[in-house]
Amino acid sequence: MIPESEILLPDESVKGRYQVEVARWSKDRYVSTVPALYATMTDRRLILQPQTRKRYDPAIIPGAVIADARPLKSERRGVTIHLKSDYKINLFVSGGSNAQLINQLRELAALPPSREFDPPIDPDGLQRLIEFFAAL
Repeated sequence: MIPESEILLPDESVKGRYQVEVARWSKDRYVSTVPALYATMTDRRLILQPQTRKRYDPAIIPGAVIADARPLKSERRGVTIHLKSDYKINLFVSGGSNAQLINQLRELAALPPSREFDPPIDPDGLQRLIEFFAAL
């Protein structure tokens, strides 16, 4: 596992740590995949790392791509993460922290964009363009 100090961005803070398993649909029910994952929820993104001895690059889901989070409809406690690209990620959550993870994911999804949009053209140039077309 890669230490958090190497993964976190400057001024990024950890909101929660969880142990999760990917829930895959198979034969009319959800089954967990191996290995389990460490999930680190920050104020900007969800970071997933496999629980293995070998170092793997973490899977990072920025808050800007998360649309919503809902409880997973299965026999085990879990969460369905809806992405803005219409993909869904289903995770089983160990322990009793399912509701807490869902709330944190919803807060992350509700954050405004990280930066303001700067139009590529300045207002004076746009005004000159409008006046040019109006003169035609």
